[in-house]
Amino acid sequence: QEFDSKGNPEGFAWLLTILLEQICRDPANHSPDLQQLLFLPGAAPSPAVLKSLLASLAEERGRLVTLWVCLVLWAPQPPPDGIPWPPNSPPPVHSLLRSMLVTMSQLPDASSLCRTC
Repeated sequence: QEFDSKGNPEGFAWLLTILLEQICRDPANHSPDLQQLLFLPGAAPSPAVLKSLLASLAEERGRLVTLWVCLVLWAPQPPPDGIPWPPNSPPPVHSLLRSMLVTMSQLPDASSLCRTC
């Protein structure tokens, strides 16, 4: 209900935030949920959403490092049934990682932050 009340893209940003924060707390068993969400149209997080989320996670470096390590180690999932994906296109989790790396490099104190990742 809360997802529906927020609409798109705010609903996807809200859900992505919940999933990424949960991965930081408990790194197991989240890959299919997050990766399936990223295949949905309009689910790619904007730089503003990522910056806000990563800035809050960077306050506790252990959380940000946990998130980064989990995402990097995930094997890409195939798209859900019924969602077409162009052949030879990178999986959405790779786009998320690229966006996160760029966003992390722009955070305050990024030079020391990114050494830990």
